[in-house]
Amino acid sequence: MVTVAYQGEPGAYSESAALQFFSSTGGSGGDGRGASVPRPSDVPHINTMPTPSFTAMLAALTSSTATHAAMPIENSLAGTIHPNLDLLLANPLVSIVGETDFRVRHCLLGLADAPPGVSLKRVHSHYMALAQCTGYLADRGLTQVVAADTAGAARALSRGKLVTAGDRGGVHGEDAVLASRRAGDIYGLAVLDEGVEDDQGNYTRFLILAMKRVDSTDSADSGGITNVPRSVGIDGAVKTSVAFTLRNVAGELFRALSVFAVSGADLTKVESRHVATLRQLSEGANGSGAAPLQATPRGDEDGGKGGDKEAATSDNSNGIGSVDGRDVERRWGYIFYVDVAHEAGDKGLQIALRALSNAALFFRVLGTYPRCGP
Repeated sequence: MVTVAYQGEPGAYSESAALQFFSSTGGSGGDGRGASVPRPSDVPHINTMPTPSFTAMLAALTSSTATHAAMPIENSLAGTIHPNLDLLLANPLVSIVGETDFRVRHCLLGLADAPPGVSLKRVHSHYMALAQCTGYLADRGLTQVVAADTAGAARALSRGKLVTAGDRGGVHGEDAVLASRRAGDIYGLAVLDEGVEDDQGNYTRFLILAMKRVDSTDSADSGGITNVPRSVGIDGAVKTSVAFTLRNVAGELFRALSVFAVSGADLTKVESRHVATLRQLSEGANGSGAAPLQATPRGDEDGGKGGDKEAATSDNSNGIGSVDGRDVERRWGYIFYVDVAHEAGDKGLQIALRALSNAALFFRVLGTYPRCGP
């Protein structure tokens, strides 16, 4: 039995995305409403596990309470979900084994028994959902109130437990939430409006995570693919995600990224995150099995040319920290996150990753997995 942990309550978009990924269709099907989105009964071989936070979700995965986890990583309107990216980078025992693009269709949900004549004043939801509906809410003069998650806000509203900042509540019927239609069905809320996102092309990309295989080599050819269910299929289009740090030398990032241009690989995402933040997250994640982010100094200072390194099939350090003990690296060190789309077994990409590994102070393949969409 596959058990997929997710952050939130039943009815959360993360749960629907997990069901979409593990359903018979896989991929990016479903438009976010009605029967197009799989329900738990449609995917009987999958057990979904709600957790109160993304940290708890990863703890369920690393403790083997769950076999997989579904983590939102970026939205087509609001951009990258940086706290989740940081958590991913800070947990070296976790590997990306899949992705799915989920069509997010927000509903404005209110109390079914709201008194007539009472006007909405406040809308509660996750900050990303609010960001995706900013224009709609502003046009109607509705105050945004951040909640832990969309389905959790729906549940709280249905139970009369929403807390409004400042007045500890309000008139019955003045509060609504942004969540899925399924969440409204689960918690008995009325759909006041549907499709309230500012752009109808509103998609969230979810990563499917699993524990790194003990025998995994993190290779660009096959890392993690064996963990993906057969229903998803692998048609040759895959994506590899890597993380690395570099010396603070002029032109170093340009040279590092140029290896992908030379190999002909499609660089689809580049992000930078501060090392200090990741070190703190890593230290806090030790209880869930993550190794602390400690630096392993380079054995040479000539850009990796002084000797053969292990090929780009595994980490070349134990973590991330103050490289060579220099304060400047502790204060201003950055880790780069890169997604590369390519064909399975692409030898050119493997050569590029080996070159990048040789030039990097720290290098980690986060996973190679079937690509969702074009």
